[in-house]
Amino acid sequence: MLKIILTVITLLSSASAYALFDGQLLFGQRSSKFETKSTSQSDSETGTELGIAFHVDPIPFVPVAVGFYYNSLSYDFGSSNHTFMDDFTGDQLGIELMAWTPSLIYDLSLFAKAGYTFYGSYAGENKNYDGGDGITAKLEGEYKHENGTKFGAGLMWSPIAFVSLILEFDYSDDNINLDSIKVDGAKTDFDVDISVKSTSILLGVAAGI
Repeated sequence: MLKIILTVITLLSSASAYALFDGQLLFGQRSSKFETKSTSQSDSETGTELGIAFHVDPIPFVPVAVGFYYNSLSYDFGSSNHTFMDDFTGDQLGIELMAWTPSLIYDLSLFAKAGYTFYGSYAGENKNYDGGDGITAKLEGEYKHENGTKFGAGLMWSPIAFVSLILEFDYSDDNINLDSIKVDGAKTDFDVDISVKSTSILLGVAAGI
């Protein structure tokens, strides 16, 4: 009987592990390299990332869950002469698989994620774009997401059953497309493929039921 009680206590202290549903809130920095595929022009910048994720564990007491994630991204390139826009913001939506270990020591667990981003919508702006002729213009770009993959790993600390603090490291590889651009308000269709490779460091909290 004592062995059964100790086993139950161990399971309950295993990160928000064996919850049927869990939700996560994550915040941190994303460092990205933007590269146009046709001309190989590139820019690198660090922005802020806010993410939420929800998972369901379909098999009780098996530490594998499926779910979806949403990321909100914001970059400020801080100069008027970048290849990319000065300001760039966007939203991403994807599905992911998450697996984790039971509590290893001091209520710490390891986890890993693999995801696929299937939707994204982005906007960029350059208020003082210099085309090289001494004349500046305001550019406004609209971007759409083509596809992307995301891989993550990290630590969960769960001093309370079904509640965890998270430290997560992510790598993502996305393909986006510059769909249209406005030059001083005049819209022009544009078609430029852009590769975005990123790394993120995130802190967050998870809760399960």
